[in-house]
Amino acid sequence: MTLTIHGLRRSFSLLGDAAGAPTGAIAQVMGHSPDSIAEGYRPRSIDALRLYLALIEAHILEQAGIVFDAKVAPSALRVINH
Repeated sequence: MTLTIHGLRRSFSLLGDAAGAPTGAIAQVMGHSPDSIAEGYRPRSIDALRLYLALIEAHILEQAGIVFDAKVAPSALRVINH
């Protein structure tokens, strides 16, 4: 199996959808323009996107079986041994 940037982007999109993030928010994070006309009228701020990214991150970590509490040291880089 080959790991590609495109494959990682596809995985991020699928995991974002599984986490319950809106399609337009996922597209905006990935640098795409929103698919629907209605989404085009609702560009999200960085602060609004941060909420969806936290939701996606929590879902990915849950799927990996990693217990992670972001409130312990917000914005700190930490190594997680699994």
